[in-house]
Amino acid sequence: MSRRIVITGIGPVTCIGIGINAFWNSLKHGTSGISRLSYANNEDWQNIDVKIGGEIKDFKLENYFNDPKLLKSMYKDMDRVTMLAVVGAKLAIEDSSLDLSKENTERIATFVGTGIGGMITTCNDQVTLSAKGQKKVGVRTIIRLMPNAASGQIGILWGLKGRAKSESTACASGLDSLLDSLNWIRLNKADVVVCGGTEATLNPLSFASFSNMGALSKRACPPEVASCPFSKERDGFVMGEGASILVFEELEHAKKRGAKIYAEVIGGGATCDASHITAPAVTSSKSMTGHLIGAAGPTGTAACALSIQHGIISPTINYQTPDPECDLDYVPNQAREIKIKTGLISSLGFGGHNTVLVLKQYQ
Repeated sequence: MSRRIVITGIGPVTCIGIGINAFWNSLKHGTSGISRLSYANNEDWQNIDVKIGGEIKDFKLENYFNDPKLLKSMYKDMDRVTMLAVVGAKLAIEDSSLDLSKENTERIATFVGTGIGGMITTCNDQVTLSAKGQKKVGVRTIIRLMPNAASGQIGILWGLKGRAKSESTACASGLDSLLDSLNWIRLNKADVVVCGGTEATLNPLSFASFSNMGALSKRACPPEVASCPFSKERDGFVMGEGASILVFEELEHAKKRGAKIYAEVIGGGATCDASHITAPAVTSSKSMTGHLIGAAGPTGTAACALSIQHGIISPTINYQTPDPECDLDYVPNQAREIKIKTGLISSLGFGGHNTVLVLKQYQ
């Protein structure tokens, strides 16, 4: 008999809210999280022509962890990309009500994707190397920048002994991790997978490259309206940072412990279009959070699961002038109450990576 998989925990960490309540409230009200970057006046940003993004303001690990020794270790050992992920994991595990003391943790896996990994550490430590020499480069540089750091650190923090791995398929990274989690449970390799994506690339190097590529929005407009997917005025995406971690669980395992269920994960797929390193068939960006790269797919999945649960579709904000070539119903500007039975999330990444995941209302 096929093993069914459900979502029992959601942990969003985004510029429009951290945790389900704040995230969902912003989504349904169409609240933008895009603003001028708080560090845009720093010297290393002076020659960067785009200085807006989906920045998570006042993010501190102390708001989620209270052990001083642990906090000291986390700040030393983790890039921001991993910090975002471990907070998302904490929120998701708590939301799922999993009692890990009663679980066989060898049956709980950790799959967390990232498109780039610890880019902030990479950039900062390269500057240190160039300016001060080898001896000043931190001994923790590698464990901070490696793309698998998030999945490894989550496994260590919660003692999860199932497989831990990280997908890195550009903007499809997070959704690929969810698809792999679905299949891992179906193969009876795990009963639970803590899974999702994370990204923290709000730094001058990534902005310079994406801007030179012509990918970033440069319109002369207030930051909060710059991200306008499907609207005729769109001229590129707005970069964001964040993480969304979910708990995927085998249905009978979830029912046995009386878990709440947001939605059922019924399938998905992935291909390579084998065409071009950057140009897929379509493109999209996020109107409220900005484009979260490796965290985009899981954040969309969290939004889809909550939409299914609440019977409300969150809007595409900043949709002012319809584009004749984009003729679908994009739920412009206002949330809509509608019973959703099935939802599809798609992610397309540089390299030709195409991934979709399908959710449905649990019955």
